[in-house]
Amino acid sequence: MTARLPPQQTMLFMAIAWRHNVMNITLLNTKVNTLVLSPEPPNEDKFHFSFSSAFAEENKRTFLIVFNLMVTTEDHYSLSLNYLAQFESDCDIETQDRDAPFLKINAPAIAYPFLRASVANILLNSGHEPLLLPTINFIELSKQQDQALQAASKHTNE
Repeated sequence: MTARLPPQQTMLFMAIAWRHNVMNITLLNTKVNTLVLSPEPPNEDKFHFSFSSAFAEENKRTFLIVFNLMVTTEDHYSLSLNYLAQFESDCDIETQDRDAPFLKINAPAIAYPFLRASVANILLNSGHEPLLLPTINFIELSKQQDQALQAASKHTNE
């Protein structure tokens, strides 16, 4: 299921000051890559969320934000979803820029509302109660991920 954004939505972009230049990023499209909805007994961990960025070497101006979600609904179904959001930049994204805040904070924050709407619509259209995913503070999540990486790196080096 690929969602091509209407023309007015393709204008959704963010200008980001990066290395003394302004970089504009545009959300091109979103896509449910994989989806599993199955009966599931209640689980203590009702919500698991992660995301990462992915790059193609042949095109240095596009990148993906890849969301992975596992959630248990109130009627005891398990939803597992892999969701892609494709972005385009008006300039090349070099290897050293791939850890930049716009990839860890801004781009996921732009794409997340589309993921939330997709989950609610998928469940509703499947005959289940719509589920509104919680809001996520991507700044705080980025800080937590950085701290976890530093702790893991420190532990590995000991």
